[in-house]
Amino acid sequence: MIRQNSDRPWTRSRGAGQFGEVVDALQENNRNVGGGNVDRMGEMLLVQGLGRTTNIPQIENIVIKAVGGVPVRIRYFATVEVGHEIRCGAVTADGNGEAVMGLGFMLMGENTHQYTDALKECVEKSKANLPPGMTLVTMYDRTELVDSVINMVRKNLFEGGLLVIAVLFLSLGNLRAGLIVALAFPLSMLFAFSGMWRFAISASLLSLGAIDFGLVVDSSVVMVENCVRHLSQANPLNRSRLERIRDATVEVRGPTMFGELIIMIVRDGDTGSILLVLLSKWFVTEDFWVSVAECVLRCRPLLSVRESGNWVALR
Repeated sequence: MIRQNSDRPWTRSRGAGQFGEVVDALQENNRNVGGGNVDRMGEMLLVQGLGRTTNIPQIENIVIKAVGGVPVRIRYFATVEVGHEIRCGAVTADGNGEAVMGLGFMLMGENTHQYTDALKECVEKSKANLPPGMTLVTMYDRTELVDSVINMVRKNLFEGGLLVIAVLFLSLGNLRAGLIVALAFPLSMLFAFSGMWRFAISASLLSLGAIDFGLVVDSSVVMVENCVRHLSQANPLNRSRLERIRDATVEVRGPTMFGELIIMIVRDGDTGSILLVLLSKWFVTEDFWVSVAECVLRCRPLLSVRESGNWVALR
């Protein structure tokens, strides 16, 4: 920081309006200059003139101009010292006036809980060294949001499983179909986290949200209903039950996949960008999830239901 002194002889004789000369002198005498290159014995040497100041005495000795053959240096005109940055804004907290805010940035790929726990330990140690009257308060803790997402996934899985079983039992009159769909929940979780571990996808907000959205049982419900419909219809070719289940599953696999992905592809703007990032995470969960649902649907003992038990198809 350079502060002009109006009480010095040079300032009194020339006036305080000459501070612009100091700025011009600093710009001219505090910069690096490139000098091109020199070829020597097949080597190229870069030439550069280093003229940037590194300490206060160098700044003080910069010559502004010469008056009567005498160089006038910055130290004759102003005081050079280490000062503060130019203030660009202010932070307030809870309407109680200004405060000092510090941000902690986590590296990519790190564990949020481990990072915040280590940061909290550092904060507690720093509180002991604060001067009297100063307090250190945590304003935002990201682990609360992560825990909220995890609890939301757990709650949605439990409630969704019960709701699917109840709705399928009431609509299809088939308890086994509801149990098959519910079986996809724990298996899809296993495959989803295995895929995240295999492809090094961290448990971030996007990946956890993708698991939550990917475990919606739309595709599984469609597959189960289609399988039950095929089993309730006539079988003129005397095909085995497993073959009919396989054909029913393949019949709806493509439409259910692309029908759920099309909404993410057609969106644009900020929403589209977020959905595209979510889509990369979502593929890991949804692809595994549909595969699990298909394998479960091929389980012969669970699908050995009476064809006459489907009162919806009979209507």
